[in-house]
Amino acid sequence: MKDVTIILDRSGSMNHLKNSVIEHFNNFLGEYKATGEKSSFSLVQFDHEIEKLIDNKPIQKVKPLTLSDFNPRGTTSLNDAVGITVQEKLKSFSAKTKVVIAIITDGLENSSVEYTTEMVKRVINHGRAKGWKILFFGANQDSILEGSKLGIGQDKSYDIDFSGLGVKFSLKKIYDELAD
Repeated sequence: MKDVTIILDRSGSMNHLKNSVIEHFNNFLGEYKATGEKSSFSLVQFDHEIEKLIDNKPIQKVKPLTLSDFNPRGTTSLNDAVGITVQEKLKSFSAKTKVVIAIITDGLENSSVEYTTEMVKRVINHGRAKGWKILFFGANQDSILEGSKLGIGQDKSYDIDFSGLGVKFSLKKIYDELAD
Protein backbone atom coordinates (compact mmCIF):
# COMPACT_ATOMS: atom_id res chain seq x y z
CA MET A 1 0.00 0.00 0.00
CA LYS A 2 1.21 3.49 -0.84
CA ASP A 3 0.26 6.80 0.71
CA VAL A 4 0.85 9.70 -1.68
CA THR A 5 0.59 13.35 -0.68
CA ILE A 6 1.23 16.39 -2.84
CA ILE A 7 1.65 19.72 -1.07
CA LEU A 8 0.96 22.32 -3.76
CA ASP A 9 1.64 26.05 -3.63
CA ARG A 10 -1.39 28.09 -4.68
CA SER A 11 -0.04 31.50 -3.71
CA GLY A 12 -0.84 34.44 -5.97
CA SER A 13 2.36 34.11 -7.98
CA MET A 14 1.09 30.73 -9.27
CA ASN A 15 -1.81 32.39 -11.08
CA HIS A 16 -0.24 32.31 -14.55
CA LEU A 17 0.32 28.54 -14.13
CA LYS A 18 -3.28 27.77 -13.11
CA ASN A 19 -4.29 25.99 -16.33
CA SER A 20 -0.98 24.11 -16.55
CA VAL A 21 -1.24 22.91 -12.95
CA ILE A 22 -4.74 21.59 -13.56
CA GLU A 23 -3.87 19.97 -16.90
CA HIS A 24 -0.68 18.28 -15.72
CA PHE A 25 -2.16 17.20 -12.39
CA ASN A 26 -5.07 15.57 -14.20
CA ASN A 27 -2.67 13.81 -16.62
CA PHE A 28 -0.63 12.54 -13.65
CA LEU A 29 -3.81 11.36 -11.94
CA GLY A 30 -4.99 9.49 -15.03
CA GLU A 31 -1.63 7.79 -15.53
CA TYR A 32 -1.36 6.77 -11.90
CA LYS A 33 -4.92 5.43 -11.78
CA ALA A 34 -4.17 3.37 -14.90
CA THR A 35 -1.49 1.43 -13.00
CA GLY A 36 -4.26 -0.12 -10.88
CA GLU A 37 -2.14 0.33 -7.76
CA LYS A 38 -3.91 0.54 -4.44
CA SER A 39 -2.91 3.86 -2.93
CA SER A 40 -4.38 6.52 -0.74
CA PHE A 41 -3.98 10.03 -2.07
CA SER A 42 -4.00 13.51 -0.55
CA LEU A 43 -3.68 16.93 -2.11
CA VAL A 44 -2.93 19.82 0.22
CA GLN A 45 -2.85 23.27 -1.34
CA PHE A 46 -1.53 26.29 0.44
CA ASP A 47 -1.16 30.03 0.37
CA HIS A 48 -1.67 31.95 3.63
CA GLU A 49 -4.15 29.16 4.43
CA ILE A 50 -3.77 25.38 4.24
CA GLU A 51 -6.55 23.38 2.58
CA LYS A 52 -6.83 19.61 2.24
CA LEU A 53 -8.53 19.41 -1.11
CA ILE A 54 -8.25 15.61 -1.19
CA ASP A 55 -7.76 13.77 2.10
CA ASN A 56 -6.59 10.13 2.09
CA LYS A 57 -8.91 8.98 -0.68
CA PRO A 58 -8.33 5.78 -2.58
CA ILE A 59 -6.60 6.90 -5.79
CA GLN A 60 -9.31 5.35 -7.95
CA LYS A 61 -11.92 7.65 -6.33
CA VAL A 62 -9.96 10.89 -6.79
CA LYS A 63 -11.66 13.23 -9.25
CA PRO A 64 -9.76 15.46 -11.66
CA LEU A 65 -9.06 19.06 -10.64
CA THR A 66 -11.32 21.74 -12.05
CA LEU A 67 -10.82 25.47 -12.53
CA SER A 68 -12.73 26.08 -9.31
CA ASP A 69 -10.47 23.74 -7.28
CA PHE A 70 -7.18 25.58 -7.81
CA ASN A 71 -7.37 29.35 -7.33
CA PRO A 72 -4.00 31.00 -6.72
CA ARG A 73 -4.07 33.86 -4.22
CA GLY A 74 -2.34 35.11 -1.11
CA THR A 75 1.10 34.53 0.35
CA THR A 76 3.33 31.47 0.93
CA SER A 77 2.92 29.58 4.22
CA LEU A 78 5.27 26.82 3.13
CA ASN A 79 6.45 25.86 6.64
CA ASP A 80 2.92 25.58 8.00
CA ALA A 81 1.71 23.53 5.02
CA VAL A 82 4.60 21.08 5.21
CA GLY A 83 4.78 20.94 9.02
CA ILE A 84 1.06 20.38 9.55
CA THR A 85 0.80 17.81 6.76
CA VAL A 86 3.84 15.75 7.76
CA GLN A 87 2.90 15.87 11.45
CA GLU A 88 -0.58 14.52 10.64
CA LYS A 89 0.94 11.74 8.52
CA LEU A 90 3.26 10.80 11.40
CA LYS A 91 0.26 10.35 13.69
CA SER A 92 -1.53 7.98 11.31
CA PHE A 93 1.49 6.16 9.87
CA SER A 94 1.40 2.41 9.38
CA ALA A 95 4.71 0.60 8.94
CA LYS A 96 3.15 -1.36 6.06
CA THR A 97 2.65 1.81 4.04
CA LYS A 98 5.14 3.33 1.61
CA VAL A 99 4.83 7.11 2.04
CA VAL A 100 5.70 9.59 -0.70
CA ILE A 101 5.29 13.31 -0.01
CA ALA A 102 6.02 15.88 -2.70
CA ILE A 103 6.21 19.64 -2.18
CA ILE A 104 5.77 21.90 -5.22
CA THR A 105 6.36 25.63 -4.74
CA ASP A 106 7.38 28.65 -6.72
CA GLY A 107 8.51 30.79 -3.84
CA LEU A 108 10.07 31.03 -0.46
CA GLU A 109 8.36 30.88 2.90
CA ASN A 110 6.88 34.25 3.84
CA SER A 111 3.81 33.87 6.05
CA SER A 112 3.78 30.81 8.33
CA VAL A 113 2.65 31.31 11.90
CA GLU A 114 2.78 27.79 13.42
CA TYR A 115 5.96 26.18 12.13
CA THR A 116 9.51 27.46 11.85
CA THR A 117 11.95 25.99 9.35
CA GLU A 118 13.68 24.11 12.18
CA MET A 119 10.37 22.59 13.35
CA VAL A 120 9.62 21.44 9.79
CA LYS A 121 13.08 19.90 9.52
CA ARG A 122 12.45 17.88 12.71
CA VAL A 123 9.14 16.41 11.48
CA ILE A 124 10.58 15.67 8.04
CA ASN A 125 13.53 13.91 9.66
CA HIS A 126 11.07 11.74 11.62
CA GLY A 127 9.35 10.79 8.36
CA ARG A 128 12.62 10.10 6.57
CA ALA A 129 13.72 7.90 9.50
CA LYS A 130 10.63 5.78 8.78
CA GLY A 131 11.73 5.35 5.17
CA TRP A 132 9.46 7.99 3.64
CA LYS A 133 10.38 9.57 0.34
CA ILE A 134 10.03 13.34 0.58
CA LEU A 135 10.58 15.38 -2.56
CA PHE A 136 11.00 19.14 -2.97
CA PHE A 137 10.35 20.94 -6.28
CA GLY A 138 11.06 24.65 -6.31
CA ALA A 139 10.98 27.38 -8.93
CA ASN A 140 12.61 30.78 -8.51
CA GLN A 141 14.99 29.57 -5.80
CA ASP A 142 17.96 27.34 -5.05
CA SER A 143 15.90 24.22 -4.39
CA ILE A 144 18.79 22.15 -3.12
CA LEU A 145 19.55 24.81 -0.51
CA GLU A 146 15.90 25.36 0.43
CA GLY A 147 15.18 21.63 0.52
CA SER A 148 18.20 21.03 2.77
CA LYS A 149 16.92 23.66 5.21
CA LEU A 150 13.79 21.51 5.52
CA GLY A 151 15.74 18.27 5.94
CA ILE A 152 15.28 17.06 2.37
CA GLY A 153 18.35 15.59 0.69
CA GLN A 154 19.86 17.11 -2.42
CA ASP A 155 19.01 13.94 -4.34
CA LYS A 156 15.30 14.61 -3.66
CA SER A 157 15.35 18.39 -4.29
CA TYR A 158 14.80 19.72 -7.79
CA ASP A 159 15.02 23.14 -9.42
CA ILE A 160 12.12 23.49 -11.82
CA ASP A 161 11.21 26.02 -14.46
CA PHE A 162 8.50 28.46 -13.43
CA SER A 163 6.32 27.21 -16.27
CA GLY A 164 3.94 24.48 -17.29
CA LEU A 165 6.97 22.36 -18.19
CA GLY A 166 8.26 22.74 -14.63
CA VAL A 167 4.94 21.51 -13.24
CA LYS A 168 4.92 18.63 -15.72
CA PHE A 169 8.49 17.67 -14.74
CA SER A 170 7.53 17.66 -11.04
CA LEU A 171 4.58 15.37 -11.53
CA LYS A 172 6.59 13.06 -13.78
CA LYS A 173 9.30 12.74 -11.09
CA ILE A 174 6.61 11.95 -8.49
CA TYR A 175 5.21 9.26 -10.80
CA ASP A 176 8.72 7.83 -11.26
CA GLU A 177 9.23 7.69 -7.46
CA LEU A 178 5.95 5.79 -7.11
CA ALA A 179 7.14 3.21 -9.64
CA ASP A 180 10.22 2.38 -7.52
